[in-house]
Amino acid sequence: MAGVDAFLKLDGIKGESTDKSHKDEIEILSFSWGCHSSTSIGQGGGGGVGKATFSDFTFQKKVDISSPKLALIAARGDHIRSAKISVRKAGGAAGQVDYQVYDLEKIYVTGVQISGGDGGVFYETLTLSPTKFKWEYKQQGDDGSLTGNMAVTVDRAANTAQ
Repeated sequence: MAGVDAFLKLDGIKGESTDKSHKDEIEILSFSWGCHSSTSIGQGGGGGVGKATFSDFTFQKKVDISSPKLALIAARGDHIRSAKISVRKAGGAAGQVDYQVYDLEKIYVTGVQISGGDGGVFYETLTLSPTKFKWEYKQQGDDGSLTGNMAVTVDRAANTAQ
């Protein structure tokens, strides 16, 4: 994510970030998530949309101090109480500001995959499945200041969004 920094803060799990605003959090190289809903369109203009299905959050990161603990949580089937994903970009006069923030609740670790080795760097693909999450996007003005925001809250257990 060129020009963008992202951090993952997991309740009870330390990362290796030395960033002053995100110390001891996990540095994220990239992440993805999404939603999908099926449609049925019939002849004569009839149709409908089914309930949305939300995918897990998948992260790419370097192997760090958090990796063994995340694998242990996955192996035991435990969950993490809360998490926060912070995404920021250069903010001009306002400095670097978090313009996307995700707050996750009751998170299951559904995947830990380690790869690499050539060149001495090992990478990890981490998959997290939150029961509930809120995504807040903050629009930035030309000077980097935050000018507006939009948020959505998704409850995957109840299959609702607002």
